[in-house]
Amino acid sequence: MPHTEPAFVKHYDAIDYGAGGDGVTNDTASIVAAADAAHAAGGGVVFFPAGTYIAEGLPLYENVFYLGSNSGASIVKSPNPPTTSMFDAAAAVDFAGGGIAYLDLDGRVATSGVHGIDFSDVSNELNDFAIDHCHVHHFDHGYHGATRDRFIPITNNRFWYCTVGLYVRAEHPNFGINDIRNNTTGVGGTLIHAQFLGTKFNYNSYGVRALDGGSVSESQFVGCHFGYNSTAGASVSDYCVFDGCLFLANAIGAYTPNSGTISACHFENHTGVVISIGAGNGIVITGNTFNELSGTGSLIYVSATAQLNRMMNVSNNSFYVDDRSVIDSANGFVHSNISGNVVYSNGRTNGTAAYFIIPGVSGGYTFIGNTIWDEAATTSIALNSASSIRATIVGNRFRSVGAPSFGTTDADTRIAHNFGYKTENGGTASVADTGTITHGIAATPTQYLVTPTKADRIAAVTAASSTTITVSLTDAAGTAVEVAENVIWRAWV
Repeated sequence: MPHTEPAFVKHYDAIDYGAGGDGVTNDTASIVAAADAAHAAGGGVVFFPAGTYIAEGLPLYENVFYLGSNSGASIVKSPNPPTTSMFDAAAAVDFAGGGIAYLDLDGRVATSGVHGIDFSDVSNELNDFAIDHCHVHHFDHGYHGATRDRFIPITNNRFWYCTVGLYVRAEHPNFGINDIRNNTTGVGGTLIHAQFLGTKFNYNSYGVRALDGGSVSESQFVGCHFGYNSTAGASVSDYCVFDGCLFLANAIGAYTPNSGTISACHFENHTGVVISIGAGNGIVITGNTFNELSGTGSLIYVSATAQLNRMMNVSNNSFYVDDRSVIDSANGFVHSNISGNVVYSNGRTNGTAAYFIIPGVSGGYTFIGNTIWDEAATTSIALNSASSIRATIVGNRFRSVGAPSFGTTDADTRIAHNFGYKTENGGTASVADTGTITHGIAATPTQYLVTPTKADRIAAVTAASSTTITVSLTDAAGTAVEVAENVIWRAWV
């Protein structure tokens, strides 16, 4: 519905200062006159009644607000061709106060250096400048921030068809429900302590990423939508949090080099790696759902080649996947936790691909309480680890999948109570000296115990293979027992 400005705020109607709003006349001078009057009075509202205003180079002043009746009814359009930014702040150290609301800003075409809202000449801080209910489109940068954007509320807007929708060099900005789409980069620059609530990043090349040597760090994305971004939905730096977000059909869902949290998100139909991680130190991926039945590459891939993947926590996720690995790493995991995940496949055709791949140097990781179920009953390996030294692999369910491979183990490796991969067995068997017992466990046992049922007998295991243990059975004098007798045995990994 049309917006009207509060009666108690001093306003300066662009029409009263000579603007035509007819979509033909260049109204720049008239709108500048209205803005100058508001600025001279210490602040106010420059109001645009419904119409199309041809203008560019409109000054941004502290405590001066540009307000339309509705973003679809009050349109400010660049001349053809545009030569300068539509709204532009003069050179200043700091800038505080003001805003733009309920306007449609049309740059006609994304022209290099021509921005929609331009604070590039503010050399230090921008504070308390609000952008609300605007449609900003066809600019180089829809919004180009100051050297430091601080406490700038940007909510309920659309930034479309720009080279960069919002170019921000920000600390503590708050981005509410914005629709950012069809840009080369949706949001780019430097973002520190930023908060995005319900923002849509759709049909961009990158939804959000660092630009010009900046970073996206220590920021929070809550309830955001990343869809159909052709390079990546989100490419961030350290310590970012994604909570309750939807990632749909991006080339890569999210890239994070290190330390962050991804929780309660849904990932679906990505063409490449879904979550790409650098070193992986301290990252938490928990409580997410992955519905990835097509595409290539692992759902979660850790690219660090050095032994850096420490203290990762991948837990309580649901993975619905066919011919892709769930987790893969260029090197391995150290002191990391993979637990409580459910992996289900119904149409797997690549029968040799492992679900969890842990190559290289690994140690001290836990793999506990996971369920890997391949309803197609392929020979895909549930877990393929090059090294499981000091690892704990307990209480997992390996259903209709190939036996896991644990690689190098040691005395501190604990492998037990895994459904579909028996790691201990025992009972009573009848053997003579050098006889064998079929142990029925999934790997060559590393520990075993054989107890004779007769008091004057001595029994020991002399060899073990992937299928049997070989028993030495003698009397007290050391003479071999050549007639089979019952022994009680136990073997375990």
